[in-house]
This record gives sequence, structure tokens and C-alpha cells, in this order.
Amino acid sequence: MTLNWGHIDGSLLALRLRKLWWLARRRSRWPLLRRGVAPSLEHGGLLAGRRFRSAIDIGANLGQFAVWAVDVLGVQHIVCIDPLPDAKEQLGATATHLRPCRVEIVSAALGSARGKQTLHITAASDSSSLLPISPADGLPGALREVGTHEVDVLVGDELLFSLGPFERPTLVKIDVQGAEIDVLSGLTNVLSSADAVLVEVSFADLYAGQSDASSVTALLIDAGFALAGVARVPGSSRSWELDQADFLFERK
Repeated sequence: MTLNWGHIDGSLLALRLRKLWWLARRRSRWPLLRRGVAPSLEHGGLLAGRRFRSAIDIGANLGQFAVWAVDVLGVQHIVCIDPLPDAKEQLGATATHLRPCRVEIVSAALGSARGKQTLHITAASDSSSLLPISPADGLPGALREVGTHEVDVLVGDELLFSLGPFERPTLVKIDVQGAEIDVLSGLTNVLSSADAVLVEVSFADLYAGQSDASSVTALLIDAGFALAGVARVPGSSRSWELDQADFLFERK
């Protein structure tokens, strides 16, 4: 989540103030504050008390999760993957502040097959998706499409095999705005050696053809995981009781 001071509800405002306070107490992180990169403190409840040696951040955006994973989860090796046109530059700038953690950056999307796809870029860059925006009425302004960009799509198992091995315990984080099943379908081997998966799922009709939460859950249960926790995504539109949620799965 970037530091966007538009119209927000009280809970989201409180979260952003917590992020500012967290950054203010860490002088080494002040350059991130100037770039609008805040740590993903919203994951603290689901992952409280857990530690990981490696992480795979699929849908890394500006590196918000990477900052939090390194500082709070103890991650020493993280792969940040994002297809946004300026992802490599933005993530590279964040990575300079995460040393000595080994950070690898991949400017591409993941899917079940190699190819090219159109990325639908939204007003809030972290809501961009390979899926078209839903025609449903009443969508939040963050989902307004502001452009498109052709991006490379890679298969996760093929890409990550070349970047491993990953020391365990390993966390896979997936934030791909509706394309969860396609991404997971290309991660069979990665999932077999992962210890936890943190995935954002949508309940509201946000993207055309989006994965549904029950299918994501069934796929991960079949892969040997159990659902360990659920948390509402902060800042969800008040038009729905629950737009999106983070699901945490842990190996059985």
C-alpha cells in the first residue's frame, strides 16, 4: 500500500498513521518515507510471531511487503515480482535500503503459461491487473483504468527454479488482483517446498473473470496447506461488507 492521502475511512487512516510512526522511529527507513513506500503492517496480525528465511513476493508493487518482511519476519532472501512498467526502477530503489538481505527483482507477471498479456493499469497502481476492470457500478476510484501496457508473463516454477534454492521456512505472498488461480497453477513445484502462502482474494466483483476465494482455497488445500487465518484488506470500499481479504495458508 502506498501513502495516498485521498478519501479514506477511519481504520485506514489509523493504519497509515501507524506506518508513519513505524517509519519515523527507523532513521534508515526515512528515504522510503520520502518515496511514499510504507511497510505492510496490515499483515502483522496474520503473521504475528512467525519468521521466514526466504520470501517470494508476487505482486510486489513498490516493495512495501518486502520492507516489512525483512524488518519484521527476518527474511534474508526475497524475490520481488511485478509487471508494472516502472517496477524494476521502483523496486530497485527500495532494495537499496534492505541490505544485507538478498533482493532479486523480476519485471514480469506470472501465469500458467509463457506469453504476453495486457496489464490494465489503475489509478492506484497496486490495483492493476492482467484482468479487465469489472463493469460493475460503484467501484472505488482506485480501480479506474488509466492505461494499458503489454507485459511478459512467465511461469513461476520455471523462473524461480533459476533463482533458488530458497532456504526454509519459505513464504509465498500473492497479490495479483484476481489472477490468483492462473498464478498458482504455474507454481506447483514452488508450493511443494513452501511453508506458508499469503494470498489476497476478492469477494466483490472487481475484475472480469477473477478467481473466487473458494477455488483458491481448494487449490491450496489440495497442495497440502490448511487455512490458518483470514484478515480484511484495509481500505476496502464501504459499498460491500467485504471486498477483499488476505488468506494465510500453512503447510499441514
